[in-house]
Amino acid sequence: MAFTDTRPLHKRLFQNLTPSHEPLYAGRYRGDPRVSYLVNYSVRVSGDPDFKAALPHWVSGLMEGLARDLTTSVSYYENKAAAANTSADAAAALELLVKILAEGLAAFLLIHPYANGNGHMARLMVWILALAHGHTPYTWPVDERPPGWVPYLKQHRVGNVTPLENLILDSFQPPA
Repeated sequence: MAFTDTRPLHKRLFQNLTPSHEPLYAGRYRGDPRVSYLVNYSVRVSGDPDFKAALPHWVSGLMEGLARDLTTSVSYYENKAAAANTSADAAAALELLVKILAEGLAAFLLIHPYANGNGHMARLMVWILALAHGHTPYTWPVDERPPGWVPYLKQHRVGNVTPLENLILDSFQPPA
């Protein structure tokens, strides 16, 4: 499964939620030279004053790189999952998928490609990739931040990947 450009989906989801005087927020990356108010658009994340998003003029290239990296990683996972012959192999494949989801999520949010809606898009990305590979993220909301979201992302940025990975993995368990 190739990871593709998120702009058409972002546009579809947010086109009716943009300010009327700035309709091109939806479906356009920060730094887009065709849209004056996005060229130098900086972002901040509430609850994370230390967060530093990619510079606007880097966004497009970074998103292309993320798409390539995710496509390569997902393809590797698909080969591992297809070759799984035992429950241990299946568990290892699932662990790999969770690592890919956590890395992709964290990378997407570090780039922060959009003026708004980045968290929604990142969480939706997890849904799409998980569902495409047979895993339902039962307790992974798209419309709001999962519990622990900001601290786990901060920990992930400094190398402690386990909390974010566990949050994603735990979401695959149906609620009791």
